[in-house]
Amino acid sequence: MITLIYGSAATNPMSETELLEILEVSRRNNQKNNITGMLLYSDGNFIQVLEGEEEIVTQVFTKIQKDPRHQGIMVYVKHPINKRQFANWEMGFVNVQKVDVSRIPGYSNYLKDPEHENKLSDVSYARSFLSIFRENIR
Repeated sequence: MITLIYGSAATNPMSETELLEILEVSRRNNQKNNITGMLLYSDGNFIQVLEGEEEIVTQVFTKIQKDPRHQGIMVYVKHPINKRQFANWEMGFVNVQKVDVSRIPGYSNYLKDPEHENKLSDVSYARSFLSIFRENIR
């Protein structure tokens, strides 16, 4: 099993509707492929953690690299792991006001709720990157 953490910039600003569509499709595909992690978006920037079997994570990341909604993709961390840091794939949103995303499976209010970080397991590269991301988008 591996963890892969990357960052990218959106080629165009993402609407709330587009982000919700990404959440729903990704959640469904990740469950099917036994991929866990977290995707965060703020002001045109993404950071994502993918965890799972190396071959599958690599396939998913190759697809992401070809996705025209991303540009400037940079891998921050890619290394083997013994256990997952994220039990569920979740997506953090910033300034989502018109949609009740809490009813969507996989949604997390990670960016707005510092206590959510305490629910993560052991300290890891993923947790460090996500904490830095959250602190810098406020």
